Amino acid sequence: MGTTQKLNLFPDWYENWLFSSLDVNADDICQEKYLKPLIALNNNWLQEKYEQDDYGWDDLDVATSYALYYMTANIPKLWFTFNHSSDLGHLSKLQNIVEFGCGPGTFLWAYLFYLYQCKPDALKEVKNIRGVDHSETNIAIAKKLFSELQKHPEFSHIKADFVVSLWEDDIKALPYLEDDPTLAIFGNSLIESSANIDLILDVDFSHLLILEPGTNKHFQRLRSVRDKLVEKNYNIHFPCTTSHKCPIDKNNWCHFNVNRFLLPFMQKMSTAAGRKNHKHHFSAFLFSQEKIDNSTKTWRLLSSTRKAKGSAIRYLCNGSIVREVVLNKKVKSDSNRAFIKAETGSIAFIDSTLEKNRLYSKDSFRSK
Repeated sequence: MGTTQKLNLFPDWYENWLFSSLDVNADDICQEKYLKPLIALNNNWLQEKYEQDDYGWDDLDVATSYALYYMTANIPKLWFTFNHSSDLGHLSKLQNIVEFGCGPGTFLWAYLFYLYQCKPDALKEVKNIRGVDHSETNIAIAKKLFSELQKHPEFSHIKADFVVSLWEDDIKALPYLEDDPTLAIFGNSLIESSANIDLILDVDFSHLLILEPGTNKHFQRLRSVRDKLVEKNYNIHFPCTTSHKCPIDKNNWCHFNVNRFLLPFMQKMSTAAGRKNHKHHFSAFLFSQEKIDNSTKTWRLLSSTRKAKGSAIRYLCNGSIVREVVLNKKVKSDSNRAFIKAETGSIAFIDSTLEKNRLYSKDSFRSK
């Protein structure tokens, strides 16, 4: 679904930071001990119940492979989400960031890099980060990454706590989630504990980000959580432009993709592993208890442009209605031409009721 986001917020020192923390160099990354777990994780992890022990890999090699490849591939998902979210002024209030099921700290670094590149004043307000993961090896890598990160003065004021624990246990012992402005992140972690997914409904998060694989199965699971959070009066910053019950048909799902080849070493590893597809699919929801000024004339572009007999067709959603909108070639105009080229996932402002699911020459269309 959709064109691939090319937004690249990796600091120019990212590769040096990553390689030095993992104690690898450019010649190491395509070794078999890193490529084998990379390929097997790709083939099996969505199955949720595969027997990891059957592979007999070295635990450190697996964790290093993941940090090199999947962490780097996943980081842009957060950038996509925030880049296309509405009303992000509240980020300046966030003092604490916690990631449940953090692995090597994937989305902690993603968020800090986002602030570093886009909102440096908000970065100054961050006081604490916390990573929770059941793997001692992942947590050890996260600690090394943080130690190296603090050598950059922009991050030196931040304190970190990395904990070996199941997130289901740790979440019950964190009162600051409710007391202080905190962003809680679940990144590809609910997939591993689907039976406990409703635990997140018991905590009054001030801000909550959930990112999961971009499959129908995982979206449908998130849809249930999304709708329950809306009932608790949470507001949605992404992807929905209004906070109503999800209108997407049960046979469809809301997902986007980022480019996993933003950095040359990722292209090198992908080529060596036989992975040629640059698209990395995901579903995401960003919630907060902040008020959002939404309008039913604000839409999310859910698909790329499909052309049929000279017409341009795209799916749009305003949080309460999904429409398959057609722009006929006879009514293309300067005011609606952006409909064809706007980036998938972006917010669109349409001065129209989209009567009969169509854009007309007089209709104004602009995207953010």
